[in-house]
Amino acid sequence: MLIDEAYIEFVRTADDDAVVDALTLLREDPRVLVLRTFSKAYGLAGLRVGYALARPRIAKGLRAASTPFGVNALAQVAAVASLNSEAELFERVEELTAERERLVDALRAAGWDIPEAQGNFVWFPVGDRAGLLAAAFARAGILVRPFAGDGVRVTVGDREANDAVIAVARSFRTAQ
Repeated sequence: MLIDEAYIEFVRTADDDAVVDALTLLREDPRVLVLRTFSKAYGLAGLRVGYALARPRIAKGLRAASTPFGVNALAQVAAVASLNSEAELFERVEELTAERERLVDALRAAGWDIPEAQGNFVWFPVGDRAGLLAAAFARAGILVRPFAGDGVRVTVGDREANDAVIAVARSFRTAQ
């Protein structure tokens, strides 16, 4: 069983009893593999560094199939430094989640049906209009990730960037 915990730092800030305890599952079941990344909450996306938690037999198989030297020395140093800065990490996560909630509230107030978010992004479930919405964001200089026929993923930024997202979303909504 593979458990992707790319956003675990964001979920930990939520008071949610429904959150899966992957480490307990890992201890209880030898088939469990937990993946984590430094890309999201740690802000090291450009360094492409993460890790897996698994029993030795599974870890051995992963090592055998992985790319040699897949993580460079700079990424390793940054990851270790990040692990030693937990207080700053959770301060950054708290700030981001507060800004995310402000963004979601503003989008909902503008008439958008935005699902609950527990990561560093919000989701616009626009279906076939994903390309149109992504183009509207692009015209405003905002890079988003469209999923054709499904929706658009927008990363939560700073207040100014999120205000721009809100403005484009309002305009798009009124134009439709």
